[in-house]
This record gives sequence, structure tokens and C-alpha cells, in this order.
Amino acid sequence: MNRPKIGIFFLAFLLCFSYLALASFVFSVDILNKQQVSQLSDGKLIDAYIDVVIEIEAAKTFYSRGGLTPKEYESYKDLLRYRVWLVMEIQKRKLEVPRLDP
Repeated sequence: MNRPKIGIFFLAFLLCFSYLALASFVFSVDILNKQQVSQLSDGKLIDAYIDVVIEIEAAKTFYSRGGLTPKEYESYKDLLRYRVWLVMEIQKRKLEVPRLDP
């Protein structure tokens, strides 16, 4: 009679632990207040914006696909960041970003 309660407690513990493990690698961006944002240099402002865009895109992919490990999640964010840097450099040189859409 006592075993089902232990099983439920153990399951609840595992779910909480899984959530905490997930939270440790999702949303790694520090959120600044309005005053802190206004004090950022141009370069840091762009970097912060890129980090937020990367985090949002990675989180959308994570939640839609599920099953990404922390290492895969970080690799995906790195790839998104690299794409943003490439697009910024292409725009800086006044080139056209190649389209993949038909």
C-alpha cells in the first residue's frame, strides 16, 4: 500500500529534476532593464540583440522538435549566430543575401 506513494513521489522528483536540468541550458541570455540597454555601446547593443534572436530561434526549434541535448542546443545556437554574422557582413558590403526559398 505504501509503494504507489513512493512511486508517485519518485516520478514527481524525476520530472522536477528534468525540468531543472532543462532550465539550466535554455534561456542563457541576461535580460537587462531599459536603462541598462540605453547605456550599451553600439557593438554591445548589436551583440545583445543577436544573442536574443539566437536564443528565441533556438528555443522555438527546441520546443517544436524536442529531444535536443544541451550540447546540440548550444551547437544550434552557434550555427544561428554564425548565420547572423555572415548576413551582417554581407549587408555591410552591400551584397545581396542569397535566397534559398523558391
